[in-house]
Amino acid sequence: MKEMTVKELEEKLLRKEAVNI
Repeated sequence: MKEMTVKELEEKLLRKEAVNI
């Protein structure tokens, strides 16, 4: 597993939030 950058983590969180909305 490669290390995730903050940007990648933020994008994942944004996608999760968008799906939940």
